[in-house]
Amino acid sequence: ANMMQASQRAINYVMTKEEILNDLTNTGTIGALLGGFAIGLFDGGHRTDALGVTIDMAIYFAFHLCTLSAISGAVLYWKLNALSEEGCREWTSKKRLTLMYESLLGFLADIQGSFVDV
Repeated sequence: ANMMQASQRAINYVMTKEEILNDLTNTGTIGALLGGFAIGLFDGGHRTDALGVTIDMAIYFAFHLCTLSAISGAVLYWKLNALSEEGCREWTSKKRLTLMYESLLGFLADIQGSFVDV
């Protein structure tokens, strides 16, 4: 019973404006850092073997996912920062899918960027 109550509280938890803005800042920062590392590994794409082409494609996608994550984090930050605490709560309750997209995009960028850095 306690586990169910705890999970229900977690599902219904509404983040504060500050918590959301901090998450967006962290996502954008990680995305920019990993994207920079990914593009730093790119050597111009002169490889022709299967492994080399796969590596170049992974770097290409990692860079673009990370850049998209950083840009969407910045745009969402800009939008939410202009709202009041109550306005932010209303917007996030209506746009949960948008915030989940940003989180998913950040997650994919982090995984892809980590894969490329190996």
